[in-house]
Amino acid sequence: ENLLFVFPPASGDIVGDISFYRPSDAKKDFQLPIELDKENRQDVKTDKLLKGLWKIQVNWSMGGKEYFKEDKIMIQ
Repeated sequence: ENLLFVFPPASGDIVGDISFYRPSDAKKDFQLPIELDKENRQDVKTDKLLKGLWKIQVNWSMGGKEYFKEDKIMIQ
């Protein structure tokens, strides 16, 4: 399965990163650069994510403004 991140249409580049935090084991934390397709989407495969709770933080800039989104997911 994949996680799909969808960003709004932008007149300029979207730059940033997606951080994955494992609350039960910080050694599993990792970060990915935002690399969007032509439709401003990014697929992230979940096959390397251990089962359990993950916190995801997305930090990006677009048009000179900074943005942040945080969410939690459960991999089963």
